[in-house]
Amino acid sequence: MSTSKTFPAEEMIRGEHFADMTIAVGPKLPTGFSRCTLERCHVMVHGFSPSIYDSQLTDCVIECTKRITDRRLPKFFSSDYVRCKFVGRFDGVDFGRDPSPYSGKPDEFGELVDCDFTQSTLDLCRFFSVDINRQRFARWPQFVIPHQRRVVAAQAGLSLPGKLGVHIALALRQDPSLNAITGTVAGFMKHYELTAQEVEQALDAIGGVLS
Repeated sequence: MSTSKTFPAEEMIRGEHFADMTIAVGPKLPTGFSRCTLERCHVMVHGFSPSIYDSQLTDCVIECTKRITDRRLPKFFSSDYVRCKFVGRFDGVDFGRDPSPYSGKPDEFGELVDCDFTQSTLDLCRFFSVDINRQRFARWPQFVIPHQRRVVAAQAGLSLPGKLGVHIALALRQDPSLNAITGTVAGFMKHYELTAQEVEQALDAIGGVLS
């Protein structure tokens, strides 16, 4: 059974080790973690994108009570996650060991191993240097497009409806460490001006989509 603990508000939690604890971050709470180790913890995220830097989380649950959307912080999930469960809605969030925007080299942290996203909605999220086959995702109408399939479609000049062709063409300019992009039928309909039927037809044409 986990226990809870109170930490100073509006500050990062740094250099701590936690086991079997419930820890909340958000407004009037700690802003996140840096260089911490968490085991079997339940991290409750309230109201904003947390800073979880250079930490190691094992067998933890990361539960977001509100939608998380943040491409402004490419190192948002710059930590190692092993057998963790993510709960909530994530829009445009990067997971994994993405290249540093300054050096172009992979981050020191960013492992994602055997994690569970079945209780998450992942809309246009990106996974870098991650073995997608070792993660669990929610089923249709959510899906995962392997990056290599996007590259093949772009190289073939595949004709796609709406604005989806622009999305696919971007694959040729994206970092090769990108493994996959996620989507939902509703999200693709909105972002790329498609009908539900067009989304299904386009994904069939791209091929190799996980759903």
